[in-house]
Amino acid sequence: LAPALRVEDRAADLFFMGILSHLDALLSRPMADAIDDLHLADDVRATLLSEGGATLPGAALAITEAYERADWEMLSAICRRLEVPESAPPAAYLSALDFGNALISV
Repeated sequence: LAPALRVEDRAADLFFMGILSHLDALLSRPMADAIDDLHLADDVRATLLSEGGATLPGAALAITEAYERADWEMLSAICRRLEVPESAPPAAYLSALDFGNALISV
């Protein structure tokens, strides 16, 4: 999503935030404990702790979660507000899946 949000320099932050967004559930620990020792950008940490909704990472996570829930109305509204083409979330999602599959195949 970084190119669509016009923040290519934050691509790694946004990608890893997406990966970490369910870490609390995977570890059965509160998110604050799960990410405590990780070196994360402040706005990424705030977003993962549900305190960063108005941040760029918060917007990216909102887009991703709306797409994953198939909440097309919400997705469309967020995309309009952020001037992100509605074709960007599906393309980013598929790209992330391809990246993950490539890692598993190695």
